[in-house]
Amino acid sequence: MCRSEARGLRPAHSSCLSLERHRRERDAYFHTPKHDKIYQMNLWANIESNDANKDVWTQISGNGPRKRARRPNEREIQATLRHWLLHDYVAAYCRTLAATRIFRRCYWVDALGLNAREQTLVPMPEHAENGNSAKKRRKKEPDAPMLPQALLSISLLARELVQEQPPFSLYGLLLSGSRQNAHTTQETLPQDGGVLRSNWLDGGAALLRELEPSPAIFLLNPFAPSLFGNDDLLKIYQRTAPTELLLWLPHQAIGACLQAARSDEQVGLKLTNLLRTDRWKTLPSTEAERAQAIDGFLKLFILSMKRYFSLPIQRLALPVQVGPAWMEYVPSTLLFATRRQDSFQHMNEALCDYRRRLYALVHEGVLAEEWFLIQEQERHAVSLNQLTQRIIQLGRGQRVRRWPDLRQQAMLEYFGQFTLSDYDGVMQHLLQSGEVRCEWRRPRLTSEDPVSPGNDDLLIWR
Repeated sequence: MCRSEARGLRPAHSSCLSLERHRRERDAYFHTPKHDKIYQMNLWANIESNDANKDVWTQISGNGPRKRARRPNEREIQATLRHWLLHDYVAAYCRTLAATRIFRRCYWVDALGLNAREQTLVPMPEHAENGNSAKKRRKKEPDAPMLPQALLSISLLARELVQEQPPFSLYGLLLSGSRQNAHTTQETLPQDGGVLRSNWLDGGAALLRELEPSPAIFLLNPFAPSLFGNDDLLKIYQRTAPTELLLWLPHQAIGACLQAARSDEQVGLKLTNLLRTDRWKTLPSTEAERAQAIDGFLKLFILSMKRYFSLPIQRLALPVQVGPAWMEYVPSTLLFATRRQDSFQHMNEALCDYRRRLYALVHEGVLAEEWFLIQEQERHAVSLNQLTQRIIQLGRGQRVRRWPDLRQQAMLEYFGQFTLSDYDGVMQHLLQSGEVRCEWRRPRLTSEDPVSPGNDDLLIWR
């Protein structure tokens, strides 16, 4: 866990710890009845009592109010996940697709599910006003566009993309997570995106048929509304159009599923079908080895997907703020699978930017804020030096002649740790120091032009 102690923390009382322990036992994250349906409840249920939801109070700044440090709940974490993906990854990826002038649209398919509040209709921002004037204006403008709250961020991004050159269309399709029955009629695909009252197991196959010609980004939870089978994901793996797959895997879900599979034959068969192997039976079953079992499950899951994606599948850990000068990694893993190098690079940028912004935000306004930032800069400088030595080792050992190839190889090894500008800065430093020289195949304005070598430029190592 990534955690910095903030000043002003008070020890928790034993009675409070006992109460919290009782609540966690009552609110177990998963309950698995005989029909193998799994319900999500508390992400942090299995974390040790002396670390989970401590009754601690932190002084925000100066004489300001005291604020309780707490871990975000599941919905808050999913809201953070969606906001980060849309603004840091999806926006950049859509602009890259638009620049190719081959694709004119992309679909964002979010099947994590929605609660009642997220489906509440709200006006678009230009119509959202406060006060009596807003009430009067709404009476005069009955046709003000209204849309579900969960679609607001997607609609704003889509409006921004369609106004750029070249214009690009982004459509958001959000599955509410509700189960369909025999009397439920099949919904038609909204032309401009919207909320579908279905879930991936019931409506995923029909949705894929509608989206087949177009690029799409899928955000799924293979444990909701119940455990997926391999067939529920196989058609995504085999899509011919550009496909980006994001699988959200809560660790509590993995542990509960493994436990249920050992006692329920039907769940075990379904888990074997999902992983395409029964090697999950060899994973540790004790609570003390829970982390090892989760890691083993993730490796088996990635192995079942590997053959369908040309680039290595990445395991992403998402940190969140718990309190001032205090952040922790969410007990969930995000698997990212793609076949496109530009998408791979955009996700690397998104993860780097998110972690750096969060570190600055968490330490903003705390005592010794400047010291924390200096420490982070020093750690980054040390990491850049290690990256420099590794690039020299790879370049000389393999005699890599093209910088984009060498950069991609290093990015696979250090995914999410360095941005493209970091990598290009390292190469420019190596060129200036004479560790490597470049035969430029394109004209440069000056000999000190900081442009990094491209596909046509050749590297010659010392």
